[in-house]
Amino acid sequence: MKKLRISAIVLIFQIVVSALGFAESDFSFTAEPFAGFHSGVQDEFVYTSKYSGEKKLSELNWDQNRLFVYGARVYLIGKKIQFFGGLGAAAGTECGIVRDSDWLNAANHNDPELDKIKTNYSESDSNLQKYINANFGMAVNFDLNSKNKISPFAMIDYYHTEFYAQDLAYQYAQCDSNGIYGSYDNAEKKFVTGKMLSLERLEYLTWLGLIYKLNATDRLTVNFSGAICPYAYVSSLDIHETSSKYFLDEMEGFFCGARGMIGLEYEITSRFVLTLRAQGFVLTSDRGTTKIKIGKNGNYSDSNGGSGFGLEMGEIQLGVKTKIF
Repeated sequence: MKKLRISAIVLIFQIVVSALGFAESDFSFTAEPFAGFHSGVQDEFVYTSKYSGEKKLSELNWDQNRLFVYGARVYLIGKKIQFFGGLGAAAGTECGIVRDSDWLNAANHNDPELDKIKTNYSESDSNLQKYINANFGMAVNFDLNSKNKISPFAMIDYYHTEFYAQDLAYQYAQCDSNGIYGSYDNAEKKFVTGKMLSLERLEYLTWLGLIYKLNATDRLTVNFSGAICPYAYVSSLDIHETSSKYFLDEMEGFFCGARGMIGLEYEITSRFVLTLRAQGFVLTSDRGTTKIKIGKNGNYSDSNGGSGFGLEMGEIQLGVKTKIF
């Protein structure tokens, strides 16, 4: 069903793009290689519904800081309509910390006060293995006057990321005779070396928003944009390397995020434009499902718990637009 929803969104987007594209034939084509730096965090959540309502059992926060991003965007620009797309990647190895927190009492006791006690906490080094981003969109341009322009836009965003957690510093509380765990900060800190966790995540995001352009001078343009995410689908594979446990989460969200951008464009010549942009977004999900298997060749079974995701990202990029025709 989720795949059908994504396919339907893509199909509707393609129909709109095709219909509007044929209405205009006078287009110019521009390419923009870019490079910059990316920082953010990806969040994983595990919930239990053993008792009334849902309670958080676990939370993982994967830093993705100081990543060097690079890629290119292309623009097909008409008098009223423009199409754009981009492809980017990132390089870097160590990119921050993986923080893993558990609230084990929530799984075994129906006590709101015990639910608040963080029983386990650990930190590992976060390392990047893969980072790919692709997007495609369209905008309709409206000139307010000679200096001001607004452009409603729609865009589809795709991310494929892979990270792993190296080494481990942990504090795990012990339970008493009643099966109640204490706080992690009273436990002895211990250390383990080696590869602990792996995370592979696929994200399909949709955006609806507005771009505002101000021609500040004959050569300088200032851009602002804001957008909301009407629909997001995320698939997350979390592998616990030491126990060979595989956790597959599938999650979706409706009107679950927002993004913003501010940019500068300086016209060097009629063909070359220097660009600088800062952008970021925040996403959270509705509850999703979790499946578990033991070993790479095992079979997935449904979990009694639920899942959730979060994503916060910021980037700064420098590029050069080159008019091809």
